Formats: sequence, structure tokens, C-alpha cells
Amino acid sequence: MPTIDIDSPLFHPATTMPRVLQTTVFNLHTADEPLDQLIDETAMSHQPLVIKGTYHNAILLSETDWLAIQDTLYLLSIPGMRESIQAGLQTPVADCSKELEW
Repeated sequence: MPTIDIDSPLFHPATTMPRVLQTTVFNLHTADEPLDQLIDETAMSHQPLVIKGTYHNAILLSETDWLAIQDTLYLLSIPGMRESIQAGLQTPVADCSKELEW
């Protein structure tokens, strides 16, 4: 499952949403590829696909990428969780507890 590095310069702090590095644009009216092929390519590349319609556009994401985004947004909505994750990432493995306290 893809992960989002919250310390990365690609992470936009104002919105807590990652910036997309590369997006493929797919024009609905000139499409040669069947939808199932586009879904497979989107899932394998982990890159969103912009679907351009006549009046509106949409974004196609793989299910695993969407779930990862939902998990990240949920975790970051918990007060103090961002700081806890950052502290945990900086803790050497040797300093981690060997048993859970719950």
C-alpha cells in the first residue's frame, strides 16, 4: 500500500494533501483504451488519471490509493497524531518497546 511521507516537501501543509507529481489526462471523447485497461494502469502506476468530460472532469484513483488517502486523512485528523508519527519515525528501533502496553 502506498504511503505518504508527511515530512516530504511534496506534502502541502496548508491542506495536508500530497501534491501529485505526474497526472495522466484521458479525454473521454477520443478514448481508445477500454475502461478496465485504464483501471489496471492506474492501479499499477499509483498515479491518478484525469478524465476530461465535455463539461466537467473527474479523477480516477486505484482503490488501494484511495484507501491510503482516507487512512492518512483520518490519522491526521486526530489531534497530536502527526507529531506522534513524526516522533515515532525518529525513534531508533533499539529504543522501541518490545511489548505492547495495552
